Amino acid sequence: MPATLRLAYREFVGSERALARQAAAYADLHLGFTLEAHPFALADLYHDMVVRGAARTDRYDLWLAVTDWLPEIMRDGLLLPLDDFLAASPPLDWPHGWPDSLRRLQTDAQGRVYGLPYHDGPEVLMYRADLFADPHERARFEREHGRPLVPPRTWSEFLQVARFFTRPGEDLYGCVVAARDDGHNNVYDFLLHLWSRGGQLLGPDLRPVFASPEGEAALQYYLDLIHTHRVTQPDPWDDDSVASGAFYASGRAAAYAFLQHLASPAMDRLTSLEGANGARLSTWRDPEIRRRSQYYAVIEDVHRQVESPPPLPEYPRINAVLNRMVADVVGQRRPIPRALHDASAEIEAILHQAGYLA
Repeated sequence: MPATLRLAYREFVGSERALARQAAAYADLHLGFTLEAHPFALADLYHDMVVRGAARTDRYDLWLAVTDWLPEIMRDGLLLPLDDFLAASPPLDWPHGWPDSLRRLQTDAQGRVYGLPYHDGPEVLMYRADLFADPHERARFEREHGRPLVPPRTWSEFLQVARFFTRPGEDLYGCVVAARDDGHNNVYDFLLHLWSRGGQLLGPDLRPVFASPEGEAALQYYLDLIHTHRVTQPDPWDDDSVASGAFYASGRAAAYAFLQHLASPAMDRLTSLEGANGARLSTWRDPEIRRRSQYYAVIEDVHRQVESPPPLPEYPRINAVLNRMVADVVGQRRPIPRALHDASAEIEAILHQAGYLA
């Protein structure tokens, strides 16, 4: 077994801490082992590994890939199938220790498995329980709005609560938005608003259908949170999902052996303890994990009805178009109907070129 494994991953302090402890635990069992972890900005990770083809070389042994990229990666042969390894020596509780919504993302149409879940990040509503429980805040909200202060269940209630808690003089803001144009949370935020209003990105025939009343309402609401109602943190376009979270919280076989180690219950739990999100059901159900981060109490329910971007090899190109669309709207460089129309036409051209559309 090689003494050093080289791993590429998206820079995030939670992953960095977790990987350091996970590598140390592995080194205790395998004398001479070291992990050489290389952090990348999200866009740089995709460009280096996929566009420039580093995944085809021996520069790295492992990498943490965004699941949106996997259809393209699997199609182009940038990953080694794990089926033989999984058959010979599967991780504990494989495959039922993980939700199907995570396992199917790493599986191609022939049923071959190309990766194991490491970090999970569904969008859920997180709120400050201390503020919602404060008797003075509760009394004030009821006086102003004639209803109890409870977590919002609709977008209109969300805006009402966000406006109530936005107090720049106290450095308090009603919501946190990761609007950096890095093709990650800004696109996911748009999709969340689109889906929750009954819209879809692509129709059954794979034609773009998001340039719609639902798409306009989604972008308008997102834009208004930032510019009209001003209930977000200052300059949200400077923050990606990692920064916004911080703001809110103030050799092949040898490579598989380490991957198997990372997928163990103890190591997956450690991922959550260090600030990233583990992917095993055992982690999500762990009482200590739930005490530390209350959203783990609902994450399993979220995954029963989760929506994901379309599993197409062309999705990274589609995502880049959506990224520009949201960035242009948030930056007030293009009106919403025009931005939707142009993005829809560009995505339709991508799908037509790929042979999905006649």
